[in-house]
Amino acid sequence: MEARDKKVIDFVNMVGIANREQIREVFFPEVHQNICMRRLKKIAEDEYINRFKYDGNVFVYYSDKKPSKRLIRHDLYITDFVVKMIKEGYEILEFKKSFIIGPIISDAYIKYLTKDGKERHLVLEVQLSNKVEDCVLKYKDFRNIILENKQEWITIPRIVVITDMKQRVELRGLKVLYDNTGLDNIGELL
Repeated sequence: MEARDKKVIDFVNMVGIANREQIREVFFPEVHQNICMRRLKKIAEDEYINRFKYDGNVFVYYSDKKPSKRLIRHDLYITDFVVKMIKEGYEILEFKKSFIIGPIISDAYIKYLTKDGKERHLVLEVQLSNKVEDCVLKYKDFRNIILENKQEWITIPRIVVITDMKQRVELRGLKVLYDNTGLDNIGELL
């Protein structure tokens, strides 16, 4: 097993689900896509990660539990966000999917180093349907929930919402930042 294979396995285990293109962008950017495909096939055949076909002829790679078909697209947007962070030069220090604090379940919690070495953190929400306010208003008492749960955070995490819907909800005293599913403004969010 190559060192890069170990990094791919660690990445898939961290994010939970990724497609070939996401893995190629991070770990195989300078080589032909066939090299990435061969390595992923080998890693899956050796049972370090799992894979299944999704949406035609596209393989999706996952760690333990097979992802729910209705959540695959949603979860791949979370992985897109992490991939974009890595490609933009941010270092992921901690990543927790379905992060729970009190009554709030966010899609993900990410602690990271900025390009200039500052430690920051965020909670991520991906909203593809329904109302944007459904995923934002649950944070209205975020400060008190953090204090009640004795989180060892020095700062309040920023709330990042990925959505193509036009609705925007602001919360007093909290940073709620928005980007589209193309992640066109990620540099401004972090």
